[in-house]
Parts: sequence; C-alpha cells; structure tokens
Amino acid sequence: MRKKLIITIMLLILTGCSQEKQENDITQLDWFVNFSWFSAPWGENNVTKEITDKTDVNISFSVPAGDENDTINNILNSDRLPDLITLGWWQPQVNTLIENDLVYSLNELADKYSPEFYDYANKDTIFWYTQDDGNLYCYPSASVPPETYENGALTPSNAVFVVRKDLYEALGCPDMTTPEGFSNTLRLAKEKFPEVNGYPLIPIGVDEFNNYGGGSFNERLRDLLAIPHEKNGYAWDYTTDPEYITWLKTFRELVNDGTISADLFLDKRQQVSEKLLRGQYFCLLYQWSDLENEQRQLYYNNPDSAYIAVDAIRNSNGDNPTLSGVGINGWTVTFISKDCENPKKAIELMTYLMSEQGQKLTLLGIKNKDYTIENNKIKINEENKELLKNNPSEYIAKIGANNTYWFFENDIIQSEFNVEPDESLKQMQNWALNYTVDVSPYEIVSPLNSEFATINDKIKTLWGETLPRLLMAETENEFDTLLNDYIKKRDEIGFNILQQEKTRLYQINKSKLEELKNEK
Repeated sequence: MRKKLIITIMLLILTGCSQEKQENDITQLDWFVNFSWFSAPWGENNVTKEITDKTDVNISFSVPAGDENDTINNILNSDRLPDLITLGWWQPQVNTLIENDLVYSLNELADKYSPEFYDYANKDTIFWYTQDDGNLYCYPSASVPPETYENGALTPSNAVFVVRKDLYEALGCPDMTTPEGFSNTLRLAKEKFPEVNGYPLIPIGVDEFNNYGGGSFNERLRDLLAIPHEKNGYAWDYTTDPEYITWLKTFRELVNDGTISADLFLDKRQQVSEKLLRGQYFCLLYQWSDLENEQRQLYYNNPDSAYIAVDAIRNSNGDNPTLSGVGINGWTVTFISKDCENPKKAIELMTYLMSEQGQKLTLLGIKNKDYTIENNKIKINEENKELLKNNPSEYIAKIGANNTYWFFENDIIQSEFNVEPDESLKQMQNWALNYTVDVSPYEIVSPLNSEFATINDKIKTLWGETLPRLLMAETENEFDTLLNDYIKKRDEIGFNILQQEKTRLYQINKSKLEELKNEK
C-alpha cells in the first residue's frame, strides 16, 4: 500500500513538472496590428490553437482604439515597441521603423535561427523589399510579383461596383456607365423601391470617409474611370482630371437633389455592414473583400437579393476600368522589433506561417477536422461551410481559417490547393479579374518627416477636407470655386515639387522591376 502511495505521489510530481515545463516552453509575443477593425482572438479557435501547438508561441494582439495613424505614431514614441508590428505597406511609419534601426533584419534572423524561411519566401518579393544595405526588414502579405500577371494566374482586384441583383433586374438592367444613365438609375431605384425589407432604400453605399477622403471616391473612382498614374512620363493627379471632375459633379447633383443622403459621409464600416445585411443598398462603389461576410449571408438566404458586379461609371471614351491589382508590395508588412526578447521564436513563427503547412492551416483549418482531401481536391467540412455562411463571427471564434490571420498570406501557394471559390463571391471576383492591372511601378512609400512626406500628407489632408464639401456644394459654381481654391492651396503647399518626386520614384520602381525581370 505504501509502495503504491509513493508511486502515485511521484507520478503526480512528474505530471506537475511536465505541465509546468510545457507552460514554460510557450513563448508569449505581443503583436500590434494597425487596423482598428481587426478583432480575431488567439488561442480560442482551431487555427491559433494549432499554431501554438506547432510553434510554442502564444500571441497577444493589440489594435488601435482610435485613429490608426495617431496610434502607431504614439507607439513609435513609446518606451517599448511590440514584438511584432503589422502595417499597411504604404504607411510612412514603415520607413521610420527601418531608418531608426527599430527592427531586426529578417535575413539575419533567418540565417541564424530559421534557414527554412528562404524555402517559403518568394525570391522576387525578397528582392523587392531588400533595402540598399542588403537587408530585409519586413515581409508582406499577398505579394504578387509581375510574372504572376504575365502568367495570367492573378488575384482579382478588390475594387468592384455592385448592384442588388433583384432590384437591378426589376429596373431592366439599365446602363450605368454614363453620368446620365447612372443618375437616372439611382433616381428611378429610389422612386420605384422607397423601402426594401421594411427599411428605406439607400441608392448607393461607399467606404467610410477619412482624413484623406476615402477609398471609394479616391482610388476606386479613379480606377473605374481608367485615369492613368502618369502621362507622358510624368506623374498625373487624378483629383483634377476632367473625367474625374465630371463624375464628382454627377454625385454632387445627386446629393443636392436628395437622391443621395448626407448619411453617405457619416456612416462607418459597422453601419455599412448593418445596412448591407438588411439589403438596403441599391448599389455600392466598394471592395468585395469588405462585403464578403454580408454577401455570403444574403446570397445563401436568397441569391436574387444578393449583390452582383456590373459595368458602371466609365470615362467619356467608354474605356474599360483599370482596377489596381495587388502588386509586388502586397497588402500589409510585418516586422520583428528590436524590443522583442525572443526574436528566435518570432522568426520561427513567421517561417511556419509562410510554409505550405502554415498556408493550409490559415486558409483551410486543421486537416481531417476542418477539411479533408478527396481525389486530390480539398473538401471543406460542411458544418464549417454553414457556419461561415450564417455566422462569420462565430466561425472566426471557433475555426479561425479563411485567412482570418492573413499576415503572411501567399495567394500563389494557396492557389495550388485546388479550393473552389465561394459561390457567393465568384461572380464579383471574376468581374474584377477582367479589369485587374499591375500597378507596382506606382506604389511608393514616402519617408516620414521628409520634405515630400510632409507635403504629401498636407495635400492629402486638404483633399480629405475638400472632397465632402465638393459633393455637398449647393451649385456647380460653388463646386468650381471650392475646386479652384483647393488647387491654389495645394500649389502653395508644394504640389509641383511632390509630383516631380513621384515621377522620380516611379522611374526607380520601373528600373527595379526591369532589373528583376532581367535576373530571370
């Protein structure tokens, strides 16, 4: 009896030591993601539990509580940086982190701790992001090298113009490519369908407005009108392009006559999502990834009341849109800060997420639990499919796949998994794919605190202030006065100097892309 008791006690001690060892082996890293809408948990769903199990890394996420630009600037001025930092590639703080020696070079960490990093990182992407000192300080999500465009294996542009299918067809599928046709269609929709599903019809939805104007009226309107980034080898500004002004005046008329409500300028992403789920919008100048969850629920409830992409808003020549595709810069970039006490685990985590195993996990979940492979084809668990369709937030909480953790998403690798696109999104994506173009030569980041970055920020902020005033102008004369005032002020700030710098940077990008091409 005494012998059994001793053995039991020893087993309990050993078990306790084992558990303590396992807990001590887990490395805790804090990860700042500079997008206020990101709210995915860690350690509560299948994907992140598996990542921790495979890497012995646990993550504590943080995101901006208010303005994203202010938040990241405050973090950069704080006593300690987060272990991992994810920003948009276009944000000036990207250069701040590098130039102020605040982050590790990933190549040095990979050489020392994780040489497999080079097996999964795209060589073209490494070339593109390597700095003049020969070091790679960050790695992007969704980077698409130029050769991908040449091979035709593209990821569709995110930009779309969509209409609610049943309402659009009930109006006879009118032509919305001209200012007159567009205006008449919105007015007719409001007249014919004053209410939908017990709520007032909203003729059009757009991105929330921000300090710089907003994506719908900036990049997406520019791309639908096929306004070039440069003319005759010189940087071209779309905000005063005649085609762009024609369409801004079209929107002004629709706001002025009450067809478009002032709510257009006030709604945040959450309000747009709520109105989307109710099917209130007749059309949206938007991006398909940001209406993905709502579209799924609408489509699987009733495909006719969901949204489809259609041709609309063309320039006066009727040219096809030139929708900005994801280029070699990708979408977001992730750094390992020098305040990270365990850079070894950080680079190992990064390598795992970039691997084929990591890509399958973040896209599909756990094999034989969230998906199976039958006849060399991926088959998603039906229960997971239904959960994603009907309750996306619960899907994230329980499963966490579908690139919820996109930070090292590699569309080239993921395209080889032979996964059918969701039926609810296929039409939108195919439409966008028809017009997707590579804009890598024109994607530039200005150094923070440089003369050009200051000028650029002031002009973008001036435009952000001017745009809503243009759209709400009571008369065309008032519109013209406001626009002329904007042009005068931007010239005083240094617009011509900025355009010369953009032209120079475009040429540098082109040379670098040509160098990349010649190396193959």
